[in-house]
Amino acid sequence: MKTKSILAVFLSAVTALALLAGCTNSQSAGNTTQSATQGQMLFPGAIPDSDTLAATIFDPAIALYRDFDGLDDIKTADETCTAPLDGNDQTFSLVDDPRYPTYQSFVDALGNCFSDELVQNLLAKGYYIEQDGKFYALGAARGSNIYFHDVTYAVTSQTQGRVVFTARARYIDDTSPTDWLDMPAGTVIPDSALTSTDYQYDYELINGKWVFTDFQLFY
Repeated sequence: MKTKSILAVFLSAVTALALLAGCTNSQSAGNTTQSATQGQMLFPGAIPDSDTLAATIFDPAIALYRDFDGLDDIKTADETCTAPLDGNDQTFSLVDDPRYPTYQSFVDALGNCFSDELVQNLLAKGYYIEQDGKFYALGAARGSNIYFHDVTYAVTSQTQGRVVFTARARYIDDTSPTDWLDMPAGTVIPDSALTSTDYQYDYELINGKWVFTDFQLFY
């Protein structure tokens, strides 16, 4: 009986140690998983304010997207080349911009802000080409929305590897009885004379990099 009692105590002790080890390993694994999860969250802590979101995420993307929406500011030289676009020959100007010394550097810059699929869709417009090792651009121009007033950014939702942003753009109400566009610079436009539109953007972690998978301008 004494031997059996000692054996029973020994087995109980082994079982307890095994359970304890299992809990410890489980907790350790849980901590590892939690760390990995936090590593996939763009904002694991406090959400940045609108100005910070603008400076760090939206402004760089807007500066590039403008180049495909008729508001480009890429500097060019007098040298030109001719290439077909939409079935017709078009005149392209040599890019002479220190930001983009080569066509590939421009493509790389796009890839820092947008997904590969979105980059390919933008480049498929044919506004930028490489010919004989040189980078050329087709100038495009449109007027911006003269009624655009301002924009603020916010995080609508956030999950592992994905953030949905909302950009709330405000515009001068063109039906307002006051012609605010003719007012002197610095005139404060009241909220009652403004309308707003919300734009949503998907921002995803793809191949270790946070990029927009869709984008649009609000002005």
